[in-house]
Amino acid sequence: MAYRVEHAPVLGRHVVTTARCRWGDVILEQEPYAAVLYADAGKERCHHSFELMRGEQRCGVAFPLLFCRSTA
Repeated sequence: MAYRVEHAPVLGRHVVTTARCRWGDVILEQEPYAAVLYADAGKERCHHSFELMRGEQRCGVAFPLLFCRSTA
């Protein structure tokens, strides 16, 4: 998909497509720079992969972090 970056006082920096696109077309995709778990999710998900824990494995003494077996 072709696009260009523009700047407007009201919108700020934004992307404008230069070709027709349909609803649901992916215009731009990027991996997140950082991600965190909500406090309540940290009790049931791996802190590295965010996978749901089936068998927990504690890591460290000071921080009660959970890691799945594939990342330990």
